[in-house]
Amino acid sequence: MRIAIVGPVQPYRGGVSQFTTRLAQELSGDDPVLVLSWRRQYPSYLYPGLHQFDASIGQPREVDVRFLLDYRNPFSLAQAVRELREWRAEVVVLTWATTFSAPFYLVILMLLRAMTRRPAVVALCHNVLPHERRMLDRLLSAAVLRNVDAAIVHSAKEATTLNDVAPDTPAHHLELPEFGPVAHNYPAGDAVGKDAERVVLFFGFVRPYKGLEHLIEAMALLDRRLDVSLVVAGEFWEPRPRYDQLIRDLQLGDRVRVVDRYISDAEVPEVFAAADVAVLPYVEATQSAVVRLAFANGTPVISTDVGGISEVVAHGRNGLLVPPRSPDALAKAIETYFRSDLGPGMRSAIARRSRSGWRDYRSGLRLAAVSRRHPSAWRTR
Repeated sequence: MRIAIVGPVQPYRGGVSQFTTRLAQELSGDDPVLVLSWRRQYPSYLYPGLHQFDASIGQPREVDVRFLLDYRNPFSLAQAVRELREWRAEVVVLTWATTFSAPFYLVILMLLRAMTRRPAVVALCHNVLPHERRMLDRLLSAAVLRNVDAAIVHSAKEATTLNDVAPDTPAHHLELPEFGPVAHNYPAGDAVGKDAERVVLFFGFVRPYKGLEHLIEAMALLDRRLDVSLVVAGEFWEPRPRYDQLIRDLQLGDRVRVVDRYISDAEVPEVFAAADVAVLPYVEATQSAVVRLAFANGTPVISTDVGGISEVVAHGRNGLLVPPRSPDALAKAIETYFRSDLGPGMRSAIARRSRSGWRDYRSGLRLAAVSRRHPSAWRTR
């Protein structure tokens, strides 16, 4: 099966590009794989970070990647479809994570539909709808997802959302495999520093839906005798001053370390090696790549019970779950984790987890591709 993937790959930053890169590498072991990525993905004003690339990594190895899509050049879309036709793609996987890509994907879908031998088109949905939604997001998502043969989602909640947005599109629920940089007995170093005996970690881009303020408030409720510090490791995608003010107001300057920058792949293992537990205080979510990254590095998780996170975090086994928007519940969970010494048992449970994730994911993607709808079922609207 000749599989083409359309979407960002490394050296673009972030979990979506990491996942797309790993997926292409995993699939290429059994099938010919082509990746069509972006030469220019979107305007800089839509990307709050300093820049879009991770200088510490290069392009994916052992995979045919062509950086040709350009949001400023509509002719690049026709070039992409021409590449797919000449390469004789049998399956096209569209990476769906942001509605900014909707107009470009709609053009690609229209051009693919005109092909005599049209490949099956599968949307790989990291988020059916964006976390921070705007007026046209639902309309744009529906326009794309109603015109693919099948869609892959990573949680039961997302399957429900897909059925609501695009009820005629078959949904294939596949568990998100672990991916990203992994620590193998990596020594704790000073990539983010360590100011206390016990360290809780907030990792990743700081965005409104991630609820960092609730975790900071929880830190003020902890018994200081536990000697717990919080490390916030990630680039701020919203104004930082309100968090700095909250830290000052709660007199947490000696207990919260903020590393306001993108954590490169080379540093990720060291960051997780320095943490006792990763905390996700999200107010909403679909699923979280941070959970998978934490488990890949053997780190237990304390998370709010939102979206599909409870499908991955088993309360009391590999982590703890608490209600969202509750600093008190977060504080109690952190205290329970340390006072009851839950870390060793949870790390053992994580180490015993199933290793079949990528094998099952590859099989599920192929099944989604071959169970395509008949072309007459495609919507023209």
